[in-house]
Amino acid sequence: MKLINMIAVVCLVVGGVACQPAQKNEETVEMSKMKISLAEWSLHRAIKSGEMDNLDFPRVAAEEFGIYAVEYVSQLFPDNNFDMAYLQQLKDSCEHYGVKSTMIMVDHEGNLGDTTEVSRQTAVQNHIKWLDAAQFLGCLSIRVNGNGFGSDEAVTAALVKSLRELGDVAKEKELMVIIENHGISMPDGSWNMNSFSSDGARLAHALETANHPNVGALPDFGNFADYDKYQGVKDLLPYSFGISAKTFAFDEQGECAETDYQRMFDLINTSDFDGYIGVEFEGDGVSEYEGIKMTKALIEKYRED
Repeated sequence: MKLINMIAVVCLVVGGVACQPAQKNEETVEMSKMKISLAEWSLHRAIKSGEMDNLDFPRVAAEEFGIYAVEYVSQLFPDNNFDMAYLQQLKDSCEHYGVKSTMIMVDHEGNLGDTTEVSRQTAVQNHIKWLDAAQFLGCLSIRVNGNGFGSDEAVTAALVKSLRELGDVAKEKELMVIIENHGISMPDGSWNMNSFSSDGARLAHALETANHPNVGALPDFGNFADYDKYQGVKDLLPYSFGISAKTFAFDEQGECAETDYQRMFDLINTSDFDGYIGVEFEGDGVSEYEGIKMTKALIEKYRED
């Protein structure tokens, strides 16, 4: 699937006054060739507090950070849902600010690796509406979680089945379904980072078994739990359609405290990966805005064109 960089330029003349969206300068256009996107979760505190909302996201990405590609998070949509009028508002905002919608990260729609067949089928059906939304918005993919409870063999079998089914639907819509190493919600409501998908080898095996052209990976630097993060990214790079460059904290030199970005980007730069790298700040030592800017600077520093 080709990644299309779109810069919308719209001119309206009303009462003799020319109006148009904010334009990118030459430096910004050059930087945008690096395919940097902004993960909406970086702003989840601002959105959940009411400081901004999901419809503000394209504007904030463009005006505050000079990022013209965005990754939505389903749970940051009102009530984890949408209607067509709402999607149209979001699409209009993207067109106005020259922003490309790249992905919807889908959460709380069931476990695709559920070993109970009825629950697994429900989870698959719950994800299809987000493929519809992604297609309408002009996205390239949806991100899913690949977890379940049971033996590795049972969860793998259920997950592979789900990925193939969703991959078939995605193929009709010219989209990708990409799976992230991620934690899992436990029956008591707690969050456990040690999940099936937090193991890079297990997840890579599931992707290899699924063997679907519209199914891929979204490795996240910060979600490998006890599994070595560098090995995890290396495991998933052959299947990667996107990357989440997660940060939590920074040292005095502005480097990521928990991840060696030079080491991580050496892996990425020597691979065949050519997709978007998402800025995803999740720490609290600096503001969300500052964390986003610092993470973006690290990507620009270490990513080779």
